[in-house]
Amino acid sequence: MTGKRRAGKDPIQPPISSHAPPVVMAPQQSRRQARLERKKQQRKRIGLAGGAAIAVAVIVAVGAVAFGVHKATEDSGTTVRSQSTVLLQLQAPDGTAEGSVLLAHDTNGNEGLELLVPSRVITDVCGYNSLDFGKVLGLPSGDAASRQALSGMLENVTIDGSWVLTEAQLAKLINRVGGVTVDVDTDVVRRTGGGGGQILVAAGQARQLDGTQAVEYATYRASAHEDAAAQLARLQQVVDGMIVKLPTGAALSADLRVLGPGGSSTLGATKLASLLAGIKSADQVAGHVLPIDLPTAPIDTGGAPSYRIDNDNAAKLANNNLKSSLPDDAGQHRPTVELLNGVGTPGLIARACPRLQAHRLVYAGSGNAAFTNQPSVVEVSNSQIDLGYTVASALGLPRSAVRRTSQNQSVADVIVILGRDFK
Repeated sequence: MTGKRRAGKDPIQPPISSHAPPVVMAPQQSRRQARLERKKQQRKRIGLAGGAAIAVAVIVAVGAVAFGVHKATEDSGTTVRSQSTVLLQLQAPDGTAEGSVLLAHDTNGNEGLELLVPSRVITDVCGYNSLDFGKVLGLPSGDAASRQALSGMLENVTIDGSWVLTEAQLAKLINRVGGVTVDVDTDVVRRTGGGGGQILVAAGQARQLDGTQAVEYATYRASAHEDAAAQLARLQQVVDGMIVKLPTGAALSADLRVLGPGGSSTLGATKLASLLAGIKSADQVAGHVLPIDLPTAPIDTGGAPSYRIDNDNAAKLANNNLKSSLPDDAGQHRPTVELLNGVGTPGLIARACPRLQAHRLVYAGSGNAAFTNQPSVVEVSNSQIDLGYTVASALGLPRSAVRRTSQNQSVADVIVILGRDFK
């Protein structure tokens, strides 16, 4: 899956022929029709695999001008982020994420971003190894784990908070704004016995959907083997259609609060309302909200489509469209740490990961060591003793836990065996 192309410069026109046919004037589009057409052009597909170089070239070419993010600096020299981000996730009844969109707004240039994340992109989750991204939300503290996983796929970009909505909450919010208008690309069918089915949402242009219909459409997969791009396009239409109809200010904050737990996000209703109002404002300017899929490549598993992150293109996307939210050391090597459970306590490794992230250390995998119930050990090569002390401090372990080893560390820069003293 690759990035979507934004509208570029007008193409060079061929010479006008003396035999050119007469010009036919089309009816003038309404503002709503113009916006829908603009979104459709922005989301032109170039395939899940292949075309990555073309897509990135376009993003780089126009992104530097139209989507370049600049950092404002105070007189004191402190860098101030101009961009706000929130991870919107639609939660299925089983607790996993049916859809995920990273929403971002940059006050510099009034630029918005809707970055769509496939549920079946495989990611490393601290303490749980490799998982489909959609399943991460179902873990303990799954909203935070989802942010950490996506941040790691995007050069450790800062994600300010989570906005997790159940199907009922999303439907309620859409109903409060009077429904959404979308181009429905396929009949949404609920299968019944005997090979039949019930059409829940009929295909058609500029369809007006209520909350229940919008949720059905946003989460619909035409078949088990349909690629993620099609479902993400449906999700994006619904999310974007909702955002442009949201009220602003106190009215929006009130709408978010009445959704119930989680409805106003970990940001709080006021901050979330400000971010959404920014995206709505940017949407009213042609080309100022970029809908784009997380760059991925398909994995042949023999079943439903699965994906891996396309690291090179994901890094380019982050540097072009999320630059204001990147840490100062983005793109540089960060020390890597492998965590091993030495006592068998469930959840031990998952509790260690946030401490590594807070100290800009990278989780490099996990596993079990022999359950000896001994104190923790931090193993480093002879030349990296200071790094060992840094890791021990990050995990709340004493300097005496650091051990030198003459063996080459092929898995990570530091290997930690968490023992009985890790709290």
